[in-house]
Amino acid sequence: MTVPVRRLPEDAAAALTALDLVVGVVAVTAAAATATARRLRVDGLIQRAATPFLQVGEAIRTRVVREVDAFAPALVDLAVRRYVDLDGLVATVDLDAVAEKLDVEAVIGRVDLDEVAKQIDIEKILDRLDLTSTVTTRVDLKRIIDEVLATMDLPALVEEVMDEIDLPEIIRGSTGGMAADTVQSVRLQTVSADEAVSRAVDRLLLRRKHARTRPDGTAAT
Repeated sequence: MTVPVRRLPEDAAAALTALDLVVGVVAVTAAAATATARRLRVDGLIQRAATPFLQVGEAIRTRVVREVDAFAPALVDLAVRRYVDLDGLVATVDLDAVAEKLDVEAVIGRVDLDEVAKQIDIEKILDRLDLTSTVTTRVDLKRIIDEVLATMDLPALVEEVMDEIDLPEIIRGSTGGMAADTVQSVRLQTVSADEAVSRAVDRLLLRRKHARTRPDGTAAT
């Protein structure tokens, strides 16, 4: 895979060229010093004479390596940020393939879900939800009721309720009350009927009286 790299400015290119030159010189010098040290091992006297120089060189090399090791990450990070096209690099990544290799369970296992849950404002989430609309449009209430009723033993429930109710006492009380109400109702209806009959008789007698009496008040023959 080719990493997209932005074109370097002229000053940056010159700086990198100088850096390459320095590194090359150091590498060649180090190689020559190594070869010289190997030869010095053959002649013990010369090696002993060169020991102080070797010690100084080793100390300088160790110090340089330590400083370069400490500075290199920051230098690399800066170089990547300035000269590497990260957007272009990400565009070349097959995220689906990466997701297939991702162990989601392992990732979840490292997440403190309790701490995450503490930071969730449930009340604010509920305030933003229209639960009534959600229930009426998405919940099949009839189906739920049918399923609930299907799980209930209605005959047993009715029998249990009937056992808890003193039905004979209720019937006696209701019958007594109904009898009293019925008697009162019959009495009222009887009175109304009597009044109606009286009015009818009065109208009938009045008509017959008018029919038998002349306009001058004398009785008709």
